Amino acid sequence: MNVLIVSATAEETVLLRDKLALHPVPATVDFLVTGIGMVATTYSLTRLLQHHNYDLAVAIGVAGAIDHALPIGEVVQVSEDAIYNFGVEDGPEVKTFAAIGLTGDADIRPLFPFSSVVVDKLRAVKAVSVNTGHGNETSISLLRERTDAVIENMEGAAFFFVCNQEQVCCLQLRAISNRVERRNRAAWDLPKALQQLSDVTYSLLQTL
Repeated sequence: MNVLIVSATAEETVLLRDKLALHPVPATVDFLVTGIGMVATTYSLTRLLQHHNYDLAVAIGVAGAIDHALPIGEVVQVSEDAIYNFGVEDGPEVKTFAAIGLTGDADIRPLFPFSSVVVDKLRAVKAVSVNTGHGNETSISLLRERTDAVIENMEGAAFFFVCNQEQVCCLQLRAISNRVERRNRAAWDLPKALQQLSDVTYSLLQTL
């Protein structure tokens, strides 16, 4: 099986690369570092998929927990992602394009989802993709009013969109590195999140 691992930063794949170098898996694994954000992800992933074929694309990375009940370090599978505030303002309300009679859907589900024994054990969650990581009480309150997503990231909706357009089977895995709150790096546990993310992704690759 030919597998593409997609991440926004190289740091999110270092542990996995090291493990694969020492303990190879049956699958052929390529890596794509897109850069942070939906624009960079859309460009990098589209460009690659137009010239290379993969049986599975897996987006991996860290995420912030909008729902503070999610444990730091837990790896979740994203069943649906959405572009935050994708629409038009009407007073205090943000209306979707569908609501005003135009095409364009903020909510994106993978058309070719992937499932396995490893994936099925993970909590399935809805995510929201943002252009600015939330760290202000006012904007966080609005975020909770405007979406029922439980985690935020900065690339997932673009990843799903491109995979759907290119008809590629896909999966998004996120490890909770922090809670969405007033920015407090002391409360983050990036090493734990990255280790858990690497372990789960490696376990998945072993089963392919």
